[in-house]
Amino acid sequence: MSVSSKLAIALTFTAISATSSVLANETNHLKGSFGHPLKNGTNELVWRLNNYNENSNKISSVKAPISKNIISERTFFDFDKHSLKESNNEQLDKILLKLKQTNLEKIVAYGYTDSKGNPNYNKKLSGLRAESVKKYFISKGIDSKYIVIESKGSDNPIATNNNEEGRAQNRRVEIKVFAKN
Repeated sequence: MSVSSKLAIALTFTAISATSSVLANETNHLKGSFGHPLKNGTNELVWRLNNYNENSNKISSVKAPISKNIISERTFFDFDKHSLKESNNEQLDKILLKLKQTNLEKIVAYGYTDSKGNPNYNKKLSGLRAESVKKYFISKGIDSKYIVIESKGSDNPIATNNNEEGRAQNRRVEIKVFAKN
């Protein structure tokens, strides 16, 4: 047998061994529809759980703490303003009283505007409105790590934007409080 034939056999054997070890290492990972291992947002492989069922291609559920939305409130704002009104403070104080009786997971403040004006400006204004609510909660002792804000602009109106009454209802922050069971 020639040296080149021996080298070819050795390379083939090495390639087969390497492929086998890669496949062996990936057998406990979930695979996507094209057969590639699935990775999470930080590029780590997603592992199969011990109770993975090959036949149903489903993973049995894992018990985790369940959170539930326990408070849904709205605060309203004047046209082109993001500062809280006195009536908003009273409403937010009532929410704070309820928070003291819960195992808080997170607070989400969604800021909205009416449809008047530039969409980019409205997006920024809606974020400032949500930020006003966040700052109020922080000033009352809620840790900022529990508060998330989202700018929605004029998306998802709750009333018509064809008259002042409807637009006034759309200038709001929706507050959702989630608690652990």
